[in-house]
Amino acid sequence: MLRLKHIPIRTFGENRAYIRQENAVFKGHVQQKSCLELRHQDRSICAFLYPLTRPQHLAIDEIGIDENTYRQLDVADGHEIEIAVVEPDADRLIEKKNAGNILTASEYQRIIHEIDRGCISLTQLSSLMRALAQYFVPEELSFLVASLIGRNRLFWDEYALVTDCRSIGTMNSAYIEFAVWMIASAYGFPQPKVLTPYDEKIIDFLTPLTDLRWSVELFQKILRENNICVSLQESLSICRVGLKMMQIFNKQEMALPVYIALLLAVEASLGVSHLLIDIMIGENSIVKNAAQALQLKNTAEYIAKEVGIHLRVVLSDDQTSAENMDLAQVAEFFSQSAELSPALKEQIYRVAGQVLEFDPNLSAGEGRKVAQKLLESGKVYETFAKVVRVQAQYRRMQ
Repeated sequence: MLRLKHIPIRTFGENRAYIRQENAVFKGHVQQKSCLELRHQDRSICAFLYPLTRPQHLAIDEIGIDENTYRQLDVADGHEIEIAVVEPDADRLIEKKNAGNILTASEYQRIIHEIDRGCISLTQLSSLMRALAQYFVPEELSFLVASLIGRNRLFWDEYALVTDCRSIGTMNSAYIEFAVWMIASAYGFPQPKVLTPYDEKIIDFLTPLTDLRWSVELFQKILRENNICVSLQESLSICRVGLKMMQIFNKQEMALPVYIALLLAVEASLGVSHLLIDIMIGENSIVKNAAQALQLKNTAEYIAKEVGIHLRVVLSDDQTSAENMDLAQVAEFFSQSAELSPALKEQIYRVAGQVLEFDPNLSAGEGRKVAQKLLESGKVYETFAKVVRVQAQYRRMQ
């Protein structure tokens, strides 16, 4: 057994453990990048072994683990950890998928279980995602989504509507999402938010507020107090695997329908009842033409029906991609101390209006007017300021 030590580095997508290369563990059958199960009493997690190149960071009888692994294991420094080598069963299934076969629902359940345990490496996961993007049928995507959701689904019985908006296509998609989240929350729609890999700009801006030791209970508590809760990617256990798979997608050229399926799995896990997807089409968008957008729309509608989400898909020509701005400008726009371009402002109002019209009391076209009124009245800025205040308070408490 080795003593646990927290090493505060982030290795998104892969759990890692570190020991000194001269440690006796290496003299057995354990080699670099072996998958280990780390266990303390009734808590366990898997991580991939890497030798530490700077031995001064670890004693000879210590095993270090990265930030994300440390949070998942939830065992304090200094406790003795049992170590065992793991041979993942999913290797065989990933090879089967790479050969062009369609995997069954039970096979996806096994893969998802092993990804969640941490015993699938980034290389293996990338291989699976490439194969899935190349060889899939809609029914197989539904198997994947059902396996990702499993029993991990939040329910908000006290709310008639739980909404979200996702904008897909350009660098400005994150800005549009961010503004629409705040407008919809100011209107009164509860919005459980977990940032996806495509929200990189929002992650950089909001990390001081979102980097909490999250639990499902804390996430629910903040949302019920604040009408919106924003969590950092991979922090919330109920959708961690889906976000990890989306992160792999974000780094590679893959089929967008797979990304859409993963996104809907995350939204369903969060308990979203009504979702708007804004697909921006244009030369500088990842969605180049109407035919590609329609394929995404059809996939999204198919998966949404499977998971029970009321979906609205909006296709729009991208008129905002040439703009150079940052998220702080959008936040200043809430307080009306900064101005956005007419094209971006109109896109925000239009998409926000579509989300607000999930309310059956609003007629077609009325949502846009309500969105603009909420922003001009200062209520959106008040909502944003409250999000900052509440989540910063919980971070200080931890």
